Amino acid sequence: MSRPLLLKLRSSQMFIVATVSLSLFTHMFLYGMIVPVMPVALITRTNIPPQDREFWNSVLFISEAAASVASAPVFGYLLDRSNTRQGLYIFGLFMLLVSMGLLTAAFSITVYVAARVLQGAASAMVSVAGFSIVTDTVTKAHLGYMLGYIDVGLTLGFASGPLIGGIVYHAGGYYAVCGIAFGLIAIDLVLRLAVIEKKTAVFWLTLEAEASPDPVIPNLTSQYGAIQPRGEDEDESEKKGLFLFGKLLQQPRILITTWTFVLQAIYNSVLDTVIPIFVMDRFHWSTSGAGMVFLPIFVTVLVQPLSGYLSDRVGTRAVATTGFLLLAPTLICLRFVEHNTMEHKVALCGFLALFGLFNNGTSPCLMVEMHKVVDELEVTNPEVFKRSGAVAQTFSLQQMAQFTGMTVGPIIGGLMDHRYGWKTMTLCLGLLSAITAIPTLWVSGREATGELPKNDQENEPLLAE
Repeated sequence: MSRPLLLKLRSSQMFIVATVSLSLFTHMFLYGMIVPVMPVALITRTNIPPQDREFWNSVLFISEAAASVASAPVFGYLLDRSNTRQGLYIFGLFMLLVSMGLLTAAFSITVYVAARVLQGAASAMVSVAGFSIVTDTVTKAHLGYMLGYIDVGLTLGFASGPLIGGIVYHAGGYYAVCGIAFGLIAIDLVLRLAVIEKKTAVFWLTLEAEASPDPVIPNLTSQYGAIQPRGEDEDESEKKGLFLFGKLLQQPRILITTWTFVLQAIYNSVLDTVIPIFVMDRFHWSTSGAGMVFLPIFVTVLVQPLSGYLSDRVGTRAVATTGFLLLAPTLICLRFVEHNTMEHKVALCGFLALFGLFNNGTSPCLMVEMHKVVDELEVTNPEVFKRSGAVAQTFSLQQMAQFTGMTVGPIIGGLMDHRYGWKTMTLCLGLLSAITAIPTLWVSGREATGELPKNDQENEPLLAE
C-alpha cells in the first residue's frame, strides 16, 4: 500500500474539525431548511386542510427527533465496537441522501414521515461519529475551544436553514430548496472521504519514522498524542464496558448536563415550530420573512468559540449558570411581542438575538463537562471506562438528550401556544431556564481540568462510584 496523498493535512486537527463542523452544519441545515417551507408544502403537496397544518408540521418534527433518540445509543454502541469511526460517519451521509430523495419526491404525509424518520437516524449517526472523531483527535487542553467551532457549524445550520430555505422557496420554489440540499451533501461527501483518522495517520507516519534515520517519533506523539496498540487484554477489557449508559447515568453531573441539552433542544424546536406560524399570522409575513426572522440567532454563533475558550479557562459552572440565568428574562420578554408594529418586530428580532447568544453560548462548555466526567471515570474505574469504550456512547447520550428535547418541544410549544397562548408559553420557557440555572452550580468549576484532583471527594463531590 502507498502512503495516502496529503496525509498530514487530511489528518490534521483543523481539517478534521472543519469537516465535522460542515457535517453537523449540513444535517442541521437540512433539518431547518423546511421549517418555513413545510407549512405551505403540506397544503400544496399533500392537500391537507389548512387547519391541520400545525398538527402535521409538529408530527414531522417529532418523527425525526424520535428516530434520533431511538438510534443514537445503537450507533454509539457500534462506534465503540468498531476499529474505525469513519465508516459509519460516511454511511450516515448516504442515509441523509436517501432521506432527501424521499423528501423531494414526497406528495403524501406517509412519505414525508418516512423521510423525516430516516433523516433523524442519519443525523444521530453523523453527530455521534463526528463528535467522537474530534474527541479522538483534539488534545484535552483545547477541547472546549474546538468544540466551540463544532458548535458553530451546528448553530449556523440551525439558524441559516430556515433563513435560506424560506428565501429560496419564495424565489425558486420547492425543488430549488431541495437542490441546495443535494449540493451540500455532495460537498460534505468529498470532505468526509478525505478525512484520515488519527490512528491511520499515526500508522503511516510511524512506518516512515522507523524507515528514516531522523528521530521523528517524538514529533508524532506531540502532534497526534499517544496511540497504543490494541492487544488481546485491552480488547477483553473494552468488551466488559461496551454498554455504559447505566454507569454514565449514575453520575449526577452527567444527569445535569443531559437535562440542559434536553432543555436547549426544547427551546430550539419550540421556536422552530411556533415562530414561523406566529410571524405569518401576527405580522402577515411570507415564507421568506418567516425564514429571515431566524437571522438574529444566526449572527450569534460567533460567540461559541469564545464560550468554549472561557470554559477551558474558568470552568463549566461560570459559563453555564450565567447563560441560563440571562436566558430566563430573555424568553419571558418575548411575551411583550404582540402587535403588528415596527417596534414589536424589532423587539422580536432583538430578543431572538439574545436568545441565540445565551442558549448557544452554553453548549460548548456542557459538551466539555460530559467529557470531563468520562475522563475522571477512566481514572477511578479504568477497567471499565476505556476511552474507546465510552466516548461515542457519551456523545450518543448527548444526542439522545437533544433529540428528546426536539421530540417534546413541538408538543409543548404547539399545545401551550394553542391552549394557553403566546404569553403563557414564553413565561413557562423562561421559568424553566431560571430553575435549570440552580443545578448547574454543581458542575465543574475552574479547578476541574479533566484529571481527577488528589482530593477528589472535596473538589468534585458529584462523581458517583
